[in-house]
Amino acid sequence: MPTWSNIVLTALLPYVSDFAARVQLPNPQPITQSQVLVCLPDTERRVEGFIMLTNGYRFWFERGHIWLFYAPTAFNDVQDPKLIPRYYGEVHLNKTQAIAAARDTLKRLGYNEKMLYADFEPKVVLPPKVDGHTVARYQVEWESPNRSYTSVSIEIDATTGKPLSIRLVDNSLNKADPVVDGVPPPDLKPRSSMQPISEDIEKAQIAQSLRTPVNDLIKRLQLACEEIGPDTKLEVSGYQRRGDVLGVAQLTNHFEFTPEQGSPVL
Repeated sequence: MPTWSNIVLTALLPYVSDFAARVQLPNPQPITQSQVLVCLPDTERRVEGFIMLTNGYRFWFERGHIWLFYAPTAFNDVQDPKLIPRYYGEVHLNKTQAIAAARDTLKRLGYNEKMLYADFEPKVVLPPKVDGHTVARYQVEWESPNRSYTSVSIEIDATTGKPLSIRLVDNSLNKADPVVDGVPPPDLKPRSSMQPISEDIEKAQIAQSLRTPVNDLIKRLQLACEEIGPDTKLEVSGYQRRGDVLGVAQLTNHFEFTPEQGSPVL
């Protein structure tokens, strides 16, 4: 019998493939399970979750759509200042072209500008200067005019014009969960942001699911800490969500694994 993780992964892969094709990611199409490094499904039986591909691209699926995406070269995902030189580069796009690239990204994803307020003037963070070098990234954002949140945030590579991170937050985007045979409709009641874990089996399952992504990110970000070995006891004391997607997992070895930020935090 398929595990819940495999059921969710099978249901979400067509969405990931479609998203990847629309933003022209360098992945063979369609994306298959062999290209998936991590799948962290919702633990309360919604067909939602977090997927990381073997080449470092990450996707968060919630309420019937991909609401958050990070390329492995996204600058706003960096937490270690020592890594900033990796993002130095030439700026080939001006501000107007960067805005056009962000709007084109929304269009390719199938969204019109008005539904996400992208027909208004955006807030644009220009490529920052660091130690005499330029970080070749624009951040283009559109805020909801009648609510206190940013509906669209897109990081644009200032050299190539490609989107490196995409965040979409608006109720108009919400759709029904993918249909999975034999799984009852989800309970849509609100959930608290902190879910205490009291059962040993739940702790063990979540700890095991985090071991590989934590080690991968330790290596990817070259953090000054040892990887978690196969014999290392790893326990989870609690976790938070962004909606129904895992946001922060507190481990008893003093790690916090934060998929939204893209790295473990000591």
